[in-house]
Amino acid sequence: MRPHDERALEGVPSDGVLSVSDSPATRAAKEAIMQSIQGSCGVPLSEALDVQARHSAGFTVGSFCREGGIGAERRRTMAG
Repeated sequence: MRPHDERALEGVPSDGVLSVSDSPATRAAKEAIMQSIQGSCGVPLSEALDVQARHSAGFTVGSFCREGGIGAERRRTMAG
């Protein structure tokens, strides 16, 4: 097995890689994904999972997630 490269990635695109959406929720989700990619690729491998988890948690507790499809499923499940 070859060794892992533990360094942060360089040259990860950040502009113009997301398709345009008219939906504010879709735009917010795409932006959250891109921020997670940028954040986790910009740190050493040993820190990347923590960065991804922080970004995921931040989006999950945000209004677009709570009020969108994921939030609707959570409310349906928790109501049971």
